[in-house]
Amino acid sequence: MIQGSRSSLAAFSTADIRSIRSQPSDSTNIGLYEGDWVWLKKFPGDHHVAIRPATKTAFSKLRELRHENVALYLGLFLAGAADCPAAPGEGVLAVVSEHCTRGSLHDLLAQREIKLDWMFKSSLLLDLIKGMRYLHHRGVAHGRLKSRNCVVDGRFVLKITDHGHGKLLEAQRVLPQPPTAEGRSPPRSTAHGTNAPGFKSINKGRKTNIIDSMLRMLEQYSSNLEDLIRERTEELELEKQKTDRLLTQMLPPSVAEALKKGTPVEPEYFEEVTLYFSDIVGFTTISAMSEPIEVVDLLNDLYTLFDAIIGSHDVYKVETIGDAYMVASGLPQRNGQRHAAEISNMSLDILSAVGSFRMRHMPDVPVRIRIGLHSGPCVAGVVGLTMPRYCLFGDTVNTASRMESTGLPYRIHVNMSTVRILRSLNQGFQMELRGRTELKGKGAEDTYWLVGKIGFNKPIPKPPDLQPGASNHGISLQEIPAERRQKLEKARPGQFS
Repeated sequence: MIQGSRSSLAAFSTADIRSIRSQPSDSTNIGLYEGDWVWLKKFPGDHHVAIRPATKTAFSKLRELRHENVALYLGLFLAGAADCPAAPGEGVLAVVSEHCTRGSLHDLLAQREIKLDWMFKSSLLLDLIKGMRYLHHRGVAHGRLKSRNCVVDGRFVLKITDHGHGKLLEAQRVLPQPPTAEGRSPPRSTAHGTNAPGFKSINKGRKTNIIDSMLRMLEQYSSNLEDLIRERTEELELEKQKTDRLLTQMLPPSVAEALKKGTPVEPEYFEEVTLYFSDIVGFTTISAMSEPIEVVDLLNDLYTLFDAIIGSHDVYKVETIGDAYMVASGLPQRNGQRHAAEISNMSLDILSAVGSFRMRHMPDVPVRIRIGLHSGPCVAGVVGLTMPRYCLFGDTVNTASRMESTGLPYRIHVNMSTVRILRSLNQGFQMELRGRTELKGKGAEDTYWLVGKIGFNKPIPKPPDLQPGASNHGISLQEIPAERRQKLEKARPGQFS
């Protein structure tokens, strides 16, 4: 038995136990015993001076009860016992039992901030049934079963308390009213008490508690989480593939892979490559006759056509600026001298496709392009951090651009450097000498037209006949629809009068 002053069992006021969660309002019944919180169930009155032998005998039997759903009785506490003089107001006798931090079932159900679903409620009910079955098996009649005498611990396990309390009161001779004799019905018993179902039949062998339920839920959540992770991983992999595909469309695959790994991409010198430049003849005039969205549609349709063609050749699309389209072969992967043939084959395919291309908003106006080719050395590297671009540098780039700008509609203008390589490859490319052509910054050089290839059977549009001195950059007003021409004349008054 626990007897003695508060040196052996300390009782605390409400202010002392605020750190305990889920306490009932009557926190003066909480004490500290051997470092653990305990609950004190006080006997009526405060004039107790000794524990009767009959009380000790009855309590010893209750103290032997051990079940997970029955609160453990630790001892009897008597403040002001014979070995310790009583302080003023002391003479309290109490049953010391384990303390459950969640409080009573009544308090738990009364808390609006705690929402218990039926899984928790059924678990608490099953705990109650198991506890009562154990008490009945040990021959203990509770007699005071109610929600306040069912306490819940921190793991949401229900424990029955106050069992046998009536016998202790009777043994201590503090029972306020004579108890009902065992084996006899109370004055207001049920009409058919013998037909009342027992706890065993109510339980029907169920062994579920909140821990089992939570374990099952965790197992289910774990399975669902694995499925969700697998699904998200697959989605992430698909998005990664899309990102990689987009990156390789913007940069060469080898360069894109190096950037993904964080490896610096050093500029690289290429001994010989072939470059392609093209633009739309009269694009400025076409833009003036068109709405902005119509210009966008024109370029998108045309470049989509070009992109489909270059996919069949060993070439790399460098960039598009307005109506200018730039392609290279021989970089970033070297291919010997095959670069000249790859660019030439691609140029013939593009020229053939443009011959049947039509603008959506002006289908009767032909879309003519000029193409210029040149071969030579260049340096390639990645420029910029925010929007890195794979750029080409060197005189070869400038010369290829000059070949395009000095060309003619529906013509492939080829420099002597490219002609020399094509002749050495001997693949049947057909060239015509154009004559001396003045190239800005280069002087006059012999240049050629690429007009076909042996075995190439696709139709090539016929170049228009240009009058001597006519510009190779414009489009004839006779080819412009009347309503579009009026719009152009309003935009540029006096220019066409």
